[in-house]
Order: sequence, then structure tokens, then C-alpha cells
Amino acid sequence: MEPIVQKPLDGVTFLTITDDRFTTARISVSLYVPLAEQTAGLYATLPFLLSRGCRRFDSVTAFHRELDRLYGATVNGSLDVSGETQILQLYMSCLDDRFALKGEAVSAECAELLLDVLFDPPLENGVFRAQDVEEERRCTLESIAAEINNKRRYAANRGKEVLCKGEPYAVSRFGTKERVEALTPEELTAAWRELLRTAPMRVVYQGSGDGKAVLDAFVNRLGERRANTMPAVVQNPAKAEIARENEQMDVNQCQLVLGFRTEVSGDHPLCDALRVANAVFGATPHSLLFRHVREEHSLCYYCVSRYDRRKGIVLVESGVEEASLVKAEEEILRQLEDLKNGKFTDEELENARLSQLDALMGIQDSSGMIEEWYSSQGPDRLRSPEQVMDGIRAVTREQVIEAAKTIAHDCVFTLTPDRKEETA
Repeated sequence: MEPIVQKPLDGVTFLTITDDRFTTARISVSLYVPLAEQTAGLYATLPFLLSRGCRRFDSVTAFHRELDRLYGATVNGSLDVSGETQILQLYMSCLDDRFALKGEAVSAECAELLLDVLFDPPLENGVFRAQDVEEERRCTLESIAAEINNKRRYAANRGKEVLCKGEPYAVSRFGTKERVEALTPEELTAAWRELLRTAPMRVVYQGSGDGKAVLDAFVNRLGERRANTMPAVVQNPAKAEIARENEQMDVNQCQLVLGFRTEVSGDHPLCDALRVANAVFGATPHSLLFRHVREEHSLCYYCVSRYDRRKGIVLVESGVEEASLVKAEEEILRQLEDLKNGKFTDEELENARLSQLDALMGIQDSSGMIEEWYSSQGPDRLRSPEQVMDGIRAVTREQVIEAAKTIAHDCVFTLTPDRKEETA
């Protein structure tokens, strides 16, 4: 279904998605800030700090009692990255109005509560409470540690760092351990106030109603504001010489990450074609990488390619035995050349197309996935899953080859066993 898009205030976009398939309604607020090493950890902590409650219900017990009164509503925070932008989000799930026992306007009440969470958190002497800050700082540090402990994810993140060295995109969405450890209530409070004044904001309402009461609640609370513009995506050509970095850790399985540049991002006319090209290359069990690198040559445990259309990059991630690293890299690049030269069957193309269509259709089955789809898109053009599906159906073999030819090899990152530890 197509959202109704309104822009009631400077820097505020309101999306209404009328959908009566779910028993719940969903209201979300996304705020967009530049991704930067100095502020990433600061902003990463804020949505979870805010989701703890509000001044009106300033204890965990009081806050959850109010949520229970609202038919078991929930409030959560989340964090994402889109290109050079960090996305901070608060969202609320509640009973859809048509199921309220006494005809209550549940969504309007929940919108007011969500606004209290965003605009009127519990403060102490004008700043966030020290205990709340300490608990959320610890949670952010645990998230940083979890990304290091998951070696596959860690290697992929390091591959992005090597690929986009010197660009904001290389910064972790959680920031650095040192920066998070240094956060203070005063600093977090100042950042929160600045967000409310200047961050571009997207509000999404999903439910069976028209969303007018939710929109009115936000407009009344927001007032006049002067929003910043969202940072442009940084796009650089592939390096003249392949960058190579290796890191040694206590691992049994090597991680191989190949990074590629492509100018196809955002609203580029070949975006849909590159989605399909990436599916042919390595995004499905029918892909060239899975069938040849893993199955035919047994060079890896897994091998998958990921296309970030917001940034215009492709990463190939693979779990490999150390003795097979060179051969696996060579075979991955060979399969890319075959893709560029059109050496794939019509059946492989159709399987890739169907996999993309199936994934897009699955978005419609979850209000959370629908909301995430729209909150992650840029400010100028919104495409519904149905519009993208139409685009993918129209993609030709020639367009897939054309899109594939824009993929340029840039870097290699390997995570290998620490031999010093073995001999110690």
C-alpha cells in the first residue's frame, strides 16, 4: 500500500499507512544525524535512554503500569545507519483503535505518551539521571563487545572500514568503546536538546485509521523548528591498487571479506538491476558464489554477497580455511567476471528475480518491517515495496550485465588465527 506523505513542519515528514490487516497500530519517530566518530556513541545511547520512560511516569513501575493500561502497549528504541546518516528511532506498538473495548482513541493516547518520552524525559537537576545513563552506557558497551565477539560480523565491519577508510560510513553505528565510556549526563542532555531542535524527523503511523489525531499531536508538540539537511552519501571510485589488510585473532575459521565499489546507489536508474545482479552473484542458495565457490570447489563454509544500495557498495563475506584463502579469492573474482560477461542462465536470472520479489513481499507481513523500510529511505524520494517489485520485474538481462559491470574491486580484509597465541 502507498503511504500518504505530508510535510507539516520544517524538516518533519509524516507518513500515514492505512492498513487494517493487523490488530495493532504502530507509531514511530526517526531522527537523522550525520554519522561521525566523535558523536556516534553519544547518539547510539540516546534512543534507548529515552525509551526508559518520561517525567509523567518517571519510574519503571509507573511507566509500565501506564503501558498496561493502554492495552499492553510497548515503547522501544532502535538504531540504524543509512549511508552517512545515523538513524535514531523511538517506536510504539499499541492496540488498534477498532479493537478498544470502550472505543478509546488508543493511538492518540499512545502518540501523546511517545511524545512525552521524546520531549519530556525524567531529568535530575536539568540533566538525565546518572543511574539511567550508567545503565544505558553499559548496554551500549555490551553491544560494541557483541559485534567484536561475533567474528563474522566483526570481519564484515572491518571490511567496510578498509573499503571506506576516511569516510563517515566506516564509523561503527555504536561508536568506540573509549568514547562511550566517557559519556556524561550533561553531554547526553545537550545532544538530546540539539536533536529536538535541528534533526530531520520522519514520523510513521500504521493502523486502520487516518492518522489525523497522531499527526495533530506531533504538530502541536513540535512547534517551529529549523532542521538541518541530511548529509549526502560520499561516493569515491575504487582504489587504483587493491588495499589489503589482515588481522589476527583467536579464531578457528578464517574470515575473508572482499569490498567493491559501484556508483549505483540511491535513486540511480540501475538500482533495481543491481539488486538482481547481486542476487545472481551471491545473495541466494542459487547464486554463482554458493554453487561454485562453496559447492563445486569446496573452498569455503559460506560465501555471500551483500549490496548496500544506500551507499553503493558490495561486500562478499566468506568463511574459509587458511590454506584456501588465495584460491577462494580468485574464484570469487572469477565468478564476478562471469556475471559481468553474462555467463549465467535464464533460470539463474529468474531464480534471482524471484528471491528478491519474495523478500519484498515478506516486508508486507510485518508492521515493523514496513516501518523500517520507509524510515531507512532518504528524504527526497520514497518507494514502496510494490514499486520496487515492479522495477525488479522489468529488469532485463542486459541491465543486469550493465549493472554488474559497475562493480569494481577495491579491497580485501582477512581475519586469521593468531599463531603467537598457539605457540605461547
